[in-house]
Amino acid sequence: MALRKILSEKEKENLIESPSLKEDIIRWYTLAESDIIIIEQNCRGTANKLGFAIQLCYLRFPGKVLKSNETPEFLLLQYVCEQLNINQSVWEKYAVRDVTRREHITLIRKIFGFKTYSEFEQEASLKYIHDKALQTDRAVIIAEEFITYLRTNKIQLPSINTIERLCSEVLINAEKQIYDTLSSSLSNHQKQLLDALLNLQEKGSVSQLNWLKQSPQAVNSKFLLMHIKRLRTIKEIDLPKDIGKDIHQTRLLKIAREGRQMTPQHLQEE
Repeated sequence: MALRKILSEKEKENLIESPSLKEDIIRWYTLAESDIIIIEQNCRGTANKLGFAIQLCYLRFPGKVLKSNETPEFLLLQYVCEQLNINQSVWEKYAVRDVTRREHITLIRKIFGFKTYSEFEQEASLKYIHDKALQTDRAVIIAEEFITYLRTNKIQLPSINTIERLCSEVLINAEKQIYDTLSSSLSNHQKQLLDALLNLQEKGSVSQLNWLKQSPQAVNSKFLLMHIKRLRTIKEIDLPKDIGKDIHQTRLLKIAREGRQMTPQHLQEE
């Protein structure tokens, strides 16, 4: 399936970028006393201690591992070095040890409970964001909820393109469920009456739907009778009073806005 672009490049960058503000650095990258004890117990040498700590920080936020060809953000490196009382230049010694890096990532996952994004986790996370997608169709909000869910559950983030694809699929499925919910409460007769609104009026060039949407042009008997006829047509359809009770208000308002903009030709093509 081709990737449906629902996020801008800037939005994708913002979703997975490392924090840059001092308060966020402190919030996400302050090592607990228990963290430092684990680092001391499992690592020999300052380079290994620093590398282990940096990988732990990146798995916590933004939720990924630091690859062999990547350098940690300067403020993060500086803050971690201050906590461990290690010189920043030590990082260069760790950066060339790819085997050690992989061993540390495996050990961190084992000790701290981090998991890769497996199919099992995918099923649970998609169920969570599907419920969110029933409330809003804003892709960036769905992606933020998805990423927050993964971080909270210590699940390593997949690629941003995978996140975009999964969110796209969830939004499509949620929209289908919403329309299925709305239409399931209608009888076949009601559906036929609604479909008939897309047809042109007899001896006219205006569809029944556009005719219903017209407002009285003047306060006189002719237009008053026409307005009464419109009301009778709507009453005949007899839509359930609670037809949208199971749909989130934000979603209903969006459907209403889009409906006002669509022509009968557009609706016939749907």
